[in-house]
Amino acid sequence: MEVCQDEQPCSHPKYWEAVFRLLLQGNTDNVRMLLALHIHSQSESFVGVDELLRKMPQWTYQHAQSAAEFEMKWRHWREECMRRYEAGEFAAYTELETVVRVLCGDEPVFKELKDHCETWYHLLVSKLLYQNPTVRLTDLSFHIKPCQAVFSQTGLNSQELDNILQAAMEFDIHQVIKDTCTFLSNPSWWFVAHLADLLHHCKQLDPQKLPFGSNLREYLLLEYATALMSHESLWQVGVDYLDFCPVFGSSYLESYIEHIPLDNERKALKVLHMCEERKLSLQAQSLCKVMGMKCLRQERLGSALSWFLRSKDAVVIKQVTDKFLTEYCEQGKFSHLDLIDHLGSSMLLTNSLTFLGEY
Repeated sequence: MEVCQDEQPCSHPKYWEAVFRLLLQGNTDNVRMLLALHIHSQSESFVGVDELLRKMPQWTYQHAQSAAEFEMKWRHWREECMRRYEAGEFAAYTELETVVRVLCGDEPVFKELKDHCETWYHLLVSKLLYQNPTVRLTDLSFHIKPCQAVFSQTGLNSQELDNILQAAMEFDIHQVIKDTCTFLSNPSWWFVAHLADLLHHCKQLDPQKLPFGSNLREYLLLEYATALMSHESLWQVGVDYLDFCPVFGSSYLESYIEHIPLDNERKALKVLHMCEERKLSLQAQSLCKVMGMKCLRQERLGSALSWFLRSKDAVVIKQVTDKFLTEYCEQGKFSHLDLIDHLGSSMLLTNSLTFLGEY
């Protein structure tokens, strides 16, 4: 920290700014550390503030205590802060009085320190920490407007993200989804799709079907998967997302498979494996025919036969087999003897293939 590295930290122009910022963040340990670096840290006022900061109740899940027990401790601590402040114990140092006013949850002091909060929700958290740390979630909406009002007076307009956060704090789930679709779906549906999925699994998203036959979660997953399927290298990830769309995932996948460019055999084998895993036999057969015809046009008879065998298309297999026999008649040998030797049960698909495998 820049302030701590100074030879005399308390003389640094940003010393008290650092103290106030840390205090508004609830970082009381570092506030105490900075105050201990002040040249008057041993005075009664500084020692008193350090004591209040040290005694501030902290909620932790590690120590079993009820909310009521914590709130009682916190109220006693706050009453002590207010009592000592009203007694003028810290009047010798204006900045220390400001620190204690924050600890007391004094409303005007938060407006005075608003410049040390970057956003209205930063101010909201700071105020609730020192005014009502056990606030109920359902009551958050009542505390939002005053904080927004403080920032609106500074000329800062509410941004799209602010609207989303406000809707989230007000538990308006559908407004959150609507706003994220509007403002955060470009260039990617990643955030809104995963948000809807999380809400679905937490049973916070209405499972009611939309007019087109699926629910909101699946609709958003389909949108994200669609974007992935059009990507050169992420289409396989898109397939995985479609697997989690029970209504339209399969039909979408069938349609996309027909449009995946089969640039090379390695990619074609990946698509084929994907089809076989999902029992998309028609798409697998079509893919094998496409690759077989591509190899046939390139006069790669061995690869063509291999692909056509996967498709189990007897008509085309017979045509390729006839080419093998013609080649043998013309040259007196087979160019792909290893393939022919390992036909196995595939030789039974056609008579010509059986002849080729046997003789």
